[in-house]
Amino acid sequence: MTDPGIRLSRQWIPEGDAGIAMTLGVMRDLIRQGSIHPDVRRAAVEATAYLSHEDQAAEVDAVAEWILARVDYRPDPLLSEWLQQPWAVLSEIERGERPALDCDDLTLLSLSMLGAIGFQTSLVVVASQPDRVFDHVYGVVLISGRWEALDLTAGLGGRQPRPEYRAAMVAV
Repeated sequence: MTDPGIRLSRQWIPEGDAGIAMTLGVMRDLIRQGSIHPDVRRAAVEATAYLSHEDQAAEVDAVAEWILARVDYRPDPLLSEWLQQPWAVLSEIERGERPALDCDDLTLLSLSMLGAIGFQTSLVVVASQPDRVFDHVYGVVLISGRWEALDLTAGLGGRQPRPEYRAAMVAV
């Protein structure tokens, strides 16, 4: 059963790069909304409790570990692209459920939580096959002046790191 506070929408997404650009725009907007959502902030503060913001790498690791301990990796249904609102995922976790997330959902949640505690983030979409079709997304986080990759799928049995034949970055 769906939580009545969760808004569901369906929209047509064009094929190819136009569809990727549209999806990344929606993801960027969800991350911005999540970064200022009180439930997202609460989870980020809980995940990084007792850590100094001076140790930014430790805070990023703590957020990643907090998420990985509470969710499972599962791909979206065939022929569809689901984007789960970070605050809705946290609501499932609070109810004792273990949400099923794919690469875009993990990226939405992790970057929203990090944004909620002051980190600058961006999205990276990549083509991991020689056909150069975009097929994976992950986040990058600015830590001590350097962009560091944050791809949680490998930690949940998802896609292992592969060569990137093509990549694009979108600032959040």
